[in-house]
Amino acid sequence: MTNRAWALAVERPEDLSRAIAAGAIRETAAGWTADLITGGAVRFNRLYLGDEFCHHLIPTLPELETALAGCAVRQVPFTLATPPVTDEGINALRPLLVRLADEPDAEVVANDWGTLRLLSREFPKLGRILGRTLRRQIKDPRAAETTAAGAMTDGYMTLLQRFGVSLISADRLPDIETALPLAMHVPFEFVTSGRICSISGVPFPQQRKFLVDFSCPKPCREFYLDLKDASVKGFIRQKGNTLFADNGGLALLEKAEHWVKRWVYDLSIDKKLSLLAQPVEALV
Repeated sequence: MTNRAWALAVERPEDLSRAIAAGAIRETAAGWTADLITGGAVRFNRLYLGDEFCHHLIPTLPELETALAGCAVRQVPFTLATPPVTDEGINALRPLLVRLADEPDAEVVANDWGTLRLLSREFPKLGRILGRTLRRQIKDPRAAETTAAGAMTDGYMTLLQRFGVSLISADRLPDIETALPLAMHVPFEFVTSGRICSISGVPFPQQRKFLVDFSCPKPCREFYLDLKDASVKGFIRQKGNTLFADNGGLALLEKAEHWVKRWVYDLSIDKKLSLLAQPVEALV
């Protein structure tokens, strides 16, 4: 079993339950394990819950409690993934942060400067991870063979230090060493995201599609789109308001630099479980 630190990222506890029921992931007393397609086995020693890109997918308090209960049984630390938010989203996050405040080794992935400010001011005990939407880097899947330097200027790093950021989320290896260690996401990189979501409008009549402020029925939890383009190696996956591309997955492990502290397997995006050895039906 690899000695690399692995985290398992799910949008909701149900995603993990379905993967376990399908036999793709195994429960153990000390976390969760799975076999990769290379034949290597990994133990997931941290659980991520939530979505980094859509405020409609912020976990509910009961979902948080379910995830924390599973972590407590296995003595596995917990990370809450949060998206860019408006004031309404901040209000939705606050009770979750209050619940997390005294959890040992708990972290929050922040994709919003307002969220980072809230954490530093009101929840200083919670670990802070810079989300991928706040890290400027190349995001064109047509340039899939390139690395991403990311604009980590001295001023930018000073800002991250002020907010207490200790880890940077990434989905491409940078070509220069970063001052902070990386949490590398596989097997997809996010390409672009926004508040207007064509997937969310599917259940609605034409005049109600492409709205911003509405109660979303979350159809992205039931289906996604894989888009083909001759200029892109592989495919583009549209899940909700965000586009993803294959980032090489396990190939990144072979050329990973020493400043990658953690590998994060995005189970909620890899619905076909392409990273895992156990062949199962897509979790949608």
